[in-house]
Amino acid sequence: MDKPVPLIIQGDNGHKFTINEEAKLCLQNIDKPMSVVAIVGKYRTGKSYLMNRLYGKNSGFDLGSTVQSKTKGIWIWARPHPRDSNRCLLLIDTEGLYDVEKGDSTYDIQLFTLAVLLCNCFVYNSQGTIDADAINKLHLVSELTEHIKIQAGGAEEETGESFSKFFPQFFWVVRDFTLELNIEGKPCTPDEYLEHALKMKKGHGKAVQDYNAPRECIRAFFPHRKCFVLKKPVDDDVLLQKLDQAREEDIKPEFLKDANRFCETVWTGVEAFRVKGNAINGSRYLTLAETYVEAINSGAVPCIGTAVETMMQVECQRALDESVRSYSIIMEREALPNMPLSLKELSSLHEQANGAALRVYQNIAVFDAEGNFQRKLQEALLSVYTQFVEQNKEVSRDKCRQVLHNAYANIAKKVQGGHYTGAGGYGKYQADYQKIKEIYANTQRKGPCADEELARFNEAKKNEGKAILEADKKLSEKEKDLARAQEEAEQQALQAESLKQKQQQLQQELADKEASNLAMIQQVQAEFDQKIRASQEMHEADMRAKQEEHQRLLQEGLDRQAEQYKEMLADMQKNHNQLQQQHQEQTQQLQETMDRQEKLIQEIRANNRRSGGSCTIL
Repeated sequence: MDKPVPLIIQGDNGHKFTINEEAKLCLQNIDKPMSVVAIVGKYRTGKSYLMNRLYGKNSGFDLGSTVQSKTKGIWIWARPHPRDSNRCLLLIDTEGLYDVEKGDSTYDIQLFTLAVLLCNCFVYNSQGTIDADAINKLHLVSELTEHIKIQAGGAEEETGESFSKFFPQFFWVVRDFTLELNIEGKPCTPDEYLEHALKMKKGHGKAVQDYNAPRECIRAFFPHRKCFVLKKPVDDDVLLQKLDQAREEDIKPEFLKDANRFCETVWTGVEAFRVKGNAINGSRYLTLAETYVEAINSGAVPCIGTAVETMMQVECQRALDESVRSYSIIMEREALPNMPLSLKELSSLHEQANGAALRVYQNIAVFDAEGNFQRKLQEALLSVYTQFVEQNKEVSRDKCRQVLHNAYANIAKKVQGGHYTGAGGYGKYQADYQKIKEIYANTQRKGPCADEELARFNEAKKNEGKAILEADKKLSEKEKDLARAQEEAEQQALQAESLKQKQQQLQQELADKEASNLAMIQQVQAEFDQKIRASQEMHEADMRAKQEEHQRLLQEGLDRQAEQYKEMLADMQKNHNQLQQQHQEQTQQLQETMDRQEKLIQEIRANNRRSGGSCTIL
């Protein structure tokens, strides 16, 4: 994207949100996984400048130079990831919070909620220091449980710990920082400074509860958190208002050093955005945004589970459509111009097209645990394949009939001219008819209906041959009986061969179907393994964060909260072990299914060998 574009803006009525069409087009063109960084904070605190530096430019997101909020709604700006060619970096700049002109706290919490839901790195930008006032201004965090649901209709209470599995990393950036980084006279890091500011007090009174509430929420919602402190970039207030026009040498080196450290941390420490293990690209991101906005506009609470389900449905349907289209294009390009094809040739093309279609599906689709869309895809591909099989048969029949018609033209003229009516006519007719068979046998690429059409042709000319045979006065009755028997035996042999050919066709179609089943199951197995690995990594990261929080609570002497975390860690491990057991059982079931499919294919191959067929198993 050359420039930032608005993603979510308020409608004309001032209440409903809308998704900008230009942003839709931009997102739909991003097919790589994205790392998504959103920045939120009070208006006129330099949010946009920081995001521009993160993009790698001095300008882009508008910087305001007045007391009014410059950015309206939510804006996005995408670029190739500066440290990973397999990802994109999507930056989100949000309208400043606490704008006195808006006077609408509901609007602030809606923007805040959308920013949290639509990123995997949430940057909170503030000025001065992290003191009680700064933390209290983050009261929006404590309201998130009222404005976000994890699962629709969930019976269990959704706690901060539940949300933390789905919430982004939290980076607190403190601008115009003037203090020395030390705690009780000892130097500290920015991260230690943040943790010190988030320490809770002991006690049970209302004052203590009010003090602890925002800190407890931040700690529970955002276990993965970091802090960055940035000095004032310039002393000149005029230049400060036009910082995007400042030269590097005009900006304080210590500011540049810390700003660059922030950017490098984002570039190297923020992974691809995932929701319930699903990597988010542009089209998936758009579906999430549309689902959340639709929920807010309807007065409902945005639900992560509903958004993921909607994303799965939309992306899997798109994957299905694109896969079928890919399959059809390959078959139309490779099969149609070369028809009629042999069973082996058509089956081989099906194998190639089916494999390409599955790769298309895998690149687009979200993991479908129930396998509904995989089954739909399999049925759709086999349906299209069946159409090509039938089309190939029709072309084969047309070609065979045309060859026989052209070869028979000479006999037709002789029959019409009475050439075979005299003595010895049947011998001449048989000689000419044999030439038809030779021409037909020497014709290449007749396709799967060659024997069937020859048998049909012979049956059609049977009465003609009989009439010539009966009229031939040269032959004795015994010779005529022998000719009839020989002709009948040849026709029966040809019909038997035609039946055998049809059986081989059915066997090949069955083999293709079962091979497609196997390929689909193998893909499901690969996706399932990937899902398990992603789940394991997320669990381990979540456990580490919770263990670190547990240790902090112990160090702060908050024994009650520490005991709660200890119980929660035990429950997390228990639930994870149960999931691991389920995964193992499902993996075993998939493997058993694959084994059955492979055995079935081997049986089909053996049947074809016994019947003399040349069926190629995919």
